[in-house]
Amino acid sequence: MGVILPKRMVAACCVAIVLLSLIGCGGVGSRLAGAGGADAVAPAGVDEAVWAQLADELARVRAECGTDARAASTPPAGEAGAAVLYYFEPTSTLRWLYTNAGDYDQNGVVGVSDLTPLGMHFGEESPGGAGEPFPEESRGAAIDGNADGLIGIGDITPVGQNFGRRVAGYRIYVATEEAAQPATPDSPNGVGAALVAEVAFSQGDAGTGRLQFNRQVVPTQAEQYYWLRPYDGDEEGAASNGVHVTLPPDQAPEAALAPTGETATPAHIVWDASASDDPDGEIVKYEWDFDGDGVYEYDSHGAESVDFYYYAAGEYGCTVRVTDGDGMTDTAVVVVTVTESATWHDNVADFKFDFYFNYPNYYWGIKDPQLLEVEGRPALMYARLLDEYDPDIGSYYTSAYLRAADEHGETWPAPQSVPGSSGTGRALVVDGRPALLIERDLEYVSPPAPYRWEYWTIYTRAGDPNGAAWPIWEVISNHRTNGPEEWEGTRLDVIRAFFVVEGLPVIIGYGYPGGEGTDVFVQARNATGSSWPAEYSPISMSLLGTISYAAVNGKLAFLRRENSEDILYNLALEPVNGTWQEPSLVDHLERVDDVFWLLDTDGIPAAVYYEELQSTLKYRRALDASGSSWGEPVVLATAAGRHSHAAIVDGRPMVLYGDRIDDQVKLLAANDSQGRLWGFPSTVPFYPGDYPYVEGRPFAGVAGRPAFVYPACHDLQGEEHETQLHYVAYY
Repeated sequence: MGVILPKRMVAACCVAIVLLSLIGCGGVGSRLAGAGGADAVAPAGVDEAVWAQLADELARVRAECGTDARAASTPPAGEAGAAVLYYFEPTSTLRWLYTNAGDYDQNGVVGVSDLTPLGMHFGEESPGGAGEPFPEESRGAAIDGNADGLIGIGDITPVGQNFGRRVAGYRIYVATEEAAQPATPDSPNGVGAALVAEVAFSQGDAGTGRLQFNRQVVPTQAEQYYWLRPYDGDEEGAASNGVHVTLPPDQAPEAALAPTGETATPAHIVWDASASDDPDGEIVKYEWDFDGDGVYEYDSHGAESVDFYYYAAGEYGCTVRVTDGDGMTDTAVVVVTVTESATWHDNVADFKFDFYFNYPNYYWGIKDPQLLEVEGRPALMYARLLDEYDPDIGSYYTSAYLRAADEHGETWPAPQSVPGSSGTGRALVVDGRPALLIERDLEYVSPPAPYRWEYWTIYTRAGDPNGAAWPIWEVISNHRTNGPEEWEGTRLDVIRAFFVVEGLPVIIGYGYPGGEGTDVFVQARNATGSSWPAEYSPISMSLLGTISYAAVNGKLAFLRRENSEDILYNLALEPVNGTWQEPSLVDHLERVDDVFWLLDTDGIPAAVYYEELQSTLKYRRALDASGSSWGEPVVLATAAGRHSHAAIVDGRPMVLYGDRIDDQVKLLAANDSQGRLWGFPSTVPFYPGDYPYVEGRPFAGVAGRPAFVYPACHDLQGEEHETQLHYVAYY
């Protein structure tokens, strides 16, 4: 039930303090002299001029208010000296903040030493600005004596008015009748009041803010009313407000837990706590501990059940803790046995002998693989080494396409070479067929006048799922030049991204619309990409640096790194438009690595990124579709290596990463589409060490299961080498 609010509210106390600080006492005081006065040296950390000003003002106020003549100390009195008392029912704890106007160093007595913190913080304002009081638990609230939100010369008045007031501790009183409480702060205790305890001043806890006190009490079925007074010796000061304490007739809830769903990998278990019950109320919170460490790492926000996926066989326990509206809890524990049905499989899809061209230049037989799913089967697009240099395409490589004979990728036919291709390109499934975007350049040793170099950006889409036929290339860009300054023809180079937005292929790169170099996009006129416009649309923002692109809720979007510290998010205001919204900050880190991924999670952007100094892999999801604000980050792994790949698989975010501690590749999958709850990492066998960085997207979902592809070089006899293209899938 939380906090029992006081009858006399904090606002009344603040008003009284302000009023008291505005009351003049008449007369003109003399300069404060003696030890610690204006004639003394300013304390360390306090400006000498400020110190002199504060000391002079204190002397003046003391003279006006007559506190120069105060012979004995007294505890705080009046409305301004009354502490505000709270009661926290779940822990049966009384709590109050130290209240002694003018005691800025919180040593228990108002004196000259209180000028030191006033001088050290002189000129500081509250977070809400001058006129808005400091937060009541803050250090500023302890120094801002007139509660005007500014630590200044006006805060001398409370010191002078209360000079010598002392608090040795607090006395706590209780009564069974409300009428026994003091009617005003300076009224005496009523009939029936009983002293419960004395809390010494030394028991207060200042931390980094205002001094506060806590004291547990014992609630009973009978009505109880608590209040407290500051004391100094036999003398007592202003009474606090009273709080009502009684033992509620509450019964604890009863937790119940049952697992349902599949218990064979990939086991989809629904942990169901809907049978839990609270006899005298309702359950308001369900918390979950999935690894048995006693830490409830997930709060389902009132949801009675959660989904959890297990990718490895074993025994898994789950604990649910339920909490009712009165703060009482109960737990239930269940263990399930998960058997192995699906696991990781490694199949070699292709291999190619490596060669030395122009020794010692070494060329891998296969490189830069990209994983696609074409009509429910895995498909690979990659650069494959030719037996010799091909002058017609200006490359040692050709683009090879390969589609498995089955959904698991156990059997692979011979690769199909894409005619006219020059190796590494960007692959995509466009309208159900594999498509390829290539940047190709040729240098003519005996150039036909008037140019020497020719640069192409070309596109083709297979006529069938197996890539047996490839139509003539569509020329997106073609320009010729003798040097960097003079060129002719359309120019589009430095391709940054190739993906589909609202069913149409889109290219983002660097172009020259109107003769000016800028970032541009060009979108195909139809779903197959067989027709492209000759003009490029400029993008209003620079896309230099490391960027991850995606189509989020049908609109162009990207993540980019800035200053090696910030990850920023941008979204196009229209599905295909050169106008972008203002960037929003995803996270600010001490140092962010240049490997991160943008995902579309149910139409809302999410980011997977790596904090380099902490070796921490994180996930963070926006709070709205525009990505203008972001939720709290989820720590995925604390021992991750630099390289990772992220994708949406089976409708859920998944991450493939290398563990730098045990040199294993691991899969981490979310248990829901939004990435609020993540499962246990599953070790992927076959590839030792940190997962290699592979251009493009070598990690994807195929037939609803995670899969990835990588090349590996194998030594044969002598100096011969062979590159094998591995397809690893979970099935």
